Amino acid sequence: AGAVVYADHCAACHAAAGAGAVGLFPSLKGSPSVQSTDATSLIRVVLEGAQSVATDPAPTGASMPSFGWKLNDDQVASVLTYIRNSWGNAAAAVSAGDVGKSRRQLSETQ
Repeated sequence: AGAVVYADHCAACHAAAGAGAVGLFPSLKGSPSVQSTDATSLIRVVLEGAQSVATDPAPTGASMPSFGWKLNDDQVASVLTYIRNSWGNAAAAVSAGDVGKSRRQLSETQ
């Protein structure tokens, strides 16, 4: 299921093999952030999106859209588990319960 979500929502930017695009979209392959023991930051990025900081050489920072409105907890958990265990990555699975907990915490802070 995670591979399908990845193909539909992530591969256009992060590439089919998770390599990303240099200087624009980060590589997921071999990423310490992707393989971190705690997946909370990854969950948050998928749910809320992310915006890179603009700099003089790159005045328009790259961004990732929020998928929290589009993907349910099971889909987010599946795609993150897929990413954390593909292309040579090896990390613990993400549960739908972890995603739901993060989603609730994020909604409380808004």
